[in-house]
Amino acid sequence: MVRLLAFTERNILIYLKNKFQIFFSILSSLIALSLYFLFLRNVYTSSIIQALEKLPILIKKGDILLLSDFLIISATISLSTITIPYTVLQTMIEDKEKKIDFDIISSPLKRSEIILGYFFSAVIAGFFISSLFTIISFIYMINISGYTIDISVLLKIMCLNCISTLSSTALIMVFMSFTKRLATATAIYGLFSAIIGFVVGAYMPLSYFPKKVQHLFLLLPQTQLTHMYKNIYTKKLLSKIAEDDKSKIATNFMDKIKGEYSIKINFFNKPLDNTTILIYVTVFFLISLSLSIFIYSKKYKK
Repeated sequence: MVRLLAFTERNILIYLKNKFQIFFSILSSLIALSLYFLFLRNVYTSSIIQALEKLPILIKKGDILLLSDFLIISATISLSTITIPYTVLQTMIEDKEKKIDFDIISSPLKRSEIILGYFFSAVIAGFFISSLFTIISFIYMINISGYTIDISVLLKIMCLNCISTLSSTALIMVFMSFTKRLATATAIYGLFSAIIGFVVGAYMPLSYFPKKVQHLFLLLPQTQLTHMYKNIYTKKLLSKIAEDDKSKIATNFMDKIKGEYSIKINFFNKPLDNTTILIYVTVFFLISLSLSIFIYSKKYKK
């Protein structure tokens, strides 16, 4: 256990000492937020607000803007639980390229400790940085919304950060097993970080894509987890909007918005609920982790 903790700490420190690596690991989230607040906020909300003004309902324009803000914030938190583990795990590729892995293999570390050391370092870094983003986002949400947020909601998001980081790390480790050069991993990350925002619904809602593409994206556990993030972040605001106007027109209007913003989503014509998502993610995680252990146990032979 002591050896495992020491090796995990070593990998985390390598990541934290490289400021450029930290910056690039959160760059996708920063880009998504910057594009939204600088250019896309009005694009996402203008047509809905125009329709709202023509209807005899009590839903406020400010609540629609808040809803849009909460959705993009929740999606970027989800995005960070993917990009940070990828960057941390590049240490594994660097160790191979510099032949440091030979020293690691010849050390007292067991094969399982080597594998888990890389795995836990990515999970820990991903969890704590995404959780820091979560706290910052909650402070922002409290300041702009004017109402308090339950601690239970914060704890749910923290738990989701842990689940999402575990899931993405296990899957990325399988991919990393086929990558031998750091330059290749870095180049792929550039493409990966650009695409993953669309796949999980961070750059735009999944409803903007054709049904077949939506189903393809939803095969990825992180896309389903992003759906959970959105539901948790917006639940209280949606309840407030429902209380403000209980008319049928307002209810139908909000149902359309939930579909437009992918708050409600179907996977092969069946609504996705939290239980189904967690079961799917757990199975996917166990398969990915088992594959990682099998692959790396062959690579790290004494």
